[in-house]
Order: sequence, then structure tokens, then C-alpha cells
Amino acid sequence: MTSLKNKRILITGASSGLGKTLAFEFAKKGAALTLAARRINELEKITESIHYAYPKITIPLAVSCDVTNQENVRQIVTDSIQKFGSIDMLINNAGIGAYGNTERTTMEDFRNIMNVNFFGAIHCITEILP
Repeated sequence: MTSLKNKRILITGASSGLGKTLAFEFAKKGAALTLAARRINELEKITESIHYAYPKITIPLAVSCDVTNQENVRQIVTDSIQKFGSIDMLINNAGIGAYGNTERTTMEDFRNIMNVNFFGAIHCITEILP
């Protein structure tokens, strides 16, 4: 397995769940992290917790980001590159779901899911690849 020490990793959807768990795991392995999500307050708490738990690594960059907004994604990629020099790995983790009866799910609900889960991932990929 390749070492993650000093790897520059951008994680979307990092404010909870799998994204938050991955942030701590990658921090434990010495990665330099950019944590992105819509809930900046949660990201700041996670950043503080990571810094407290792993004081020898670079303090993660916490950035508010709505992955459905291409300009927003472009800015977090720019911010991450300015701080760390490059991005070695993207964890496209931002996602939403609809819960309840399918027959009550609206087309707007389905569009929102596609905008975040599919197009949000595409926005991140297309901004990082160049």
C-alpha cells in the first residue's frame, strides 16, 4: 500500500459520516487535508479535533463548498492548491438522498440528488484534472 504521509487529499462531504471518518483516518496517516462541505461550522470543529489529535500534521484547510456550484468547486480547488501546492487525491464523498415513499418523491427531489451526487462529482473531477 502506498503511504499517505504528506499526500494532499481533498474530501468533499467531510462534515459528517464517511467523509469525516476518512478525514481522521487520513490525518492519522499524515496526509495534508482539504475538507469541503456546506456546513463550515462542522468542518471547523473537525479541523480542530484533527489538529488536537494529530498536532504534527499540517492543520487541515476547511472550506465551505456546494458541489453543485462549479465556481464554488473551482475556488476550493484553487484554495487547496494555494495552500498545499497540488492535489494528489480526490475523495468525491458529497452526497444526498431522498427518504420515504418513492411515489411521494418529486422530480425536483430526483434532480437535487442528481445535481449533488452526479454533477457535483463531475464538477470536482473536471476542476482537478487540468
